[in-house]
Amino acid sequence: MNINLTVDVPVSKPHVALASSTVLELSEYFSFNCSHENGTKPSYTWMKDNKPLSNDSRLILSHDQKILTITRVLMADDDTYSCLVENPISKGQSAPVKLTVYRRSSLYIILSTGGIFLLGTLVTVCACWKPSKKYEPECILSIT
Repeated sequence: MNINLTVDVPVSKPHVALASSTVLELSEYFSFNCSHENGTKPSYTWMKDNKPLSNDSRLILSHDQKILTITRVLMADDDTYSCLVENPISKGQSAPVKLTVYRRSSLYIILSTGGIFLLGTLVTVCACWKPSKKYEPECILSIT
């Protein structure tokens, strides 16, 4: 007779690491990293305002679900985030971290889109421009 015994270690309280707690809206991406010291067979769940998150077009979870990446950050992403780590015998939730998203000013948006238009115009003009013949005045020599 064989008996298989599995011993699970309770998970320790996780914590969330982030490079900065502030980001500018429409930024390319922003990442949160969840880690914990101890625990066997952990599974991770990301929470926004204590509600579970899942993959969607802008919220991407890494394969092991330790990293949450928000692509093209929006003002709606301004909220508190935490991660929940659990295994068959225990669970722990990190302290919430606040992500503050700052609005890009209308002037910045106008200038950046206007700048793209100006750059495109400049490239077109430079590509199509042909220098005209150089004007060389006649030399008149007068001796008196």
